Amino acid sequence: MFGVWKTQPKLESAMSRKFAMFCCTLVLPALLMAGWSVVTGAEAQAASKKVTVAVMARPADGFTPKQVNWMQVVLQRYLESRPQLSSPPLATIEQTLYSTPVDASAVSSFQDRVKRIQKFLKKGKKLYHVTLFPLKKRSGYSLKILRKADTDAAELEKIFGRPDLLKVRHNLLRELYYYHALANLGLGNATESMKYMRKVIRMDPAFEPAKHRAPQDFVTVYSSVAGPIVKHRYSMKLGSVPSGAKVYHNNLFMGRTPMTLSGLVAGRHAIRLSKMKYTVWERVANLSPQKLGSRKVLNVKIPLKINPKNLIVTGIPLFDQGAEHSDDILDRLQQIVARLKVDFLYVIEPEAVQTKDKKTLFQLKIAIHKRGYRTLYYQKLKLGSSLRQAPGNVEAYSKKVETQTTSNFFKPPKAIK
Repeated sequence: MFGVWKTQPKLESAMSRKFAMFCCTLVLPALLMAGWSVVTGAEAQAASKKVTVAVMARPADGFTPKQVNWMQVVLQRYLESRPQLSSPPLATIEQTLYSTPVDASAVSSFQDRVKRIQKFLKKGKKLYHVTLFPLKKRSGYSLKILRKADTDAAELEKIFGRPDLLKVRHNLLRELYYYHALANLGLGNATESMKYMRKVIRMDPAFEPAKHRAPQDFVTVYSSVAGPIVKHRYSMKLGSVPSGAKVYHNNLFMGRTPMTLSGLVAGRHAIRLSKMKYTVWERVANLSPQKLGSRKVLNVKIPLKINPKNLIVTGIPLFDQGAEHSDDILDRLQQIVARLKVDFLYVIEPEAVQTKDKKTLFQLKIAIHKRGYRTLYYQKLKLGSSLRQAPGNVEAYSKKVETQTTSNFFKPPKAIK
């Protein structure tokens, strides 16, 4: 017994040594290999990730907008050609930064209102055209249903934006107001009926109630109301600085400036101009024969103002001394980078430099901001004595950008000299 008891610890120690040797020879290398594969896999994934660089241009004295845009496009084109770089196009940048994002809930609300109006309008039309009841009784039934759509109609009148939605809204409200006028006149409410007639006339001066199942007495009253209004027709030549602004007439999309709104009848007309980067311009024009006299054509040129809420780089003192540490400037650049979802933001600004022998050389000043860092870095890209020499220099520069951005992507950034 005692002999067995004394030899048992020796057996256990021998087994533990064998187990340790087994772990050292087989298990530990396997674990190390697994860990190494995870590390190398992460590094490979990091190395294969494309770096996104957004390029934004600022206007400069002595350079036309076309020249500045050309420099931006050339630089962007070469950046996109580099295998490790990705650069969003100018149209995507502008759409992301300057346009109002489509509110899905607002569109859904618009469509719900349209469906409710269509439902009440369908019932109101059916009740009005039922011949089993006298005109006054069916007009009363119809108007009771039509009034349920008034709240939604008032809200739809305020909306502008997507042309496809506005066209649906325009046709729907015109028909709703037409049946309001029919039902009110059927009840003997001439004043209220004429109010809705004027709405229909302003929305569609060419509207003919005789083609829309209107009784003869309604056609007579409608003609007497429409006559003085449509007798005077005006044209409005609209221009804007800059051009290309969307034009809305009575909340209906008509086109872009410069353009002419023709066939405008006497009365009030809501005019609205909108363009990306700029504040919406809106006015109500009262075309009165008493005020305008013999004038039939109005020329209007509207200077648009930059929208201060946009995430623009124009006007920011990016290249002033100390700008790289300014909280206001860095906050704006961080907002732009976050909105665009890019790694780097390159802001370029051209300048012309006079040499000692009085020659003019062109170069690009470039401010560089990296996502997540509170600093700015600067570079200058020499373009030569002619802007036509720029592509070759930009190609060499884009290769340098690729090397710098990809090699420093997972490291603290350094000032680029």
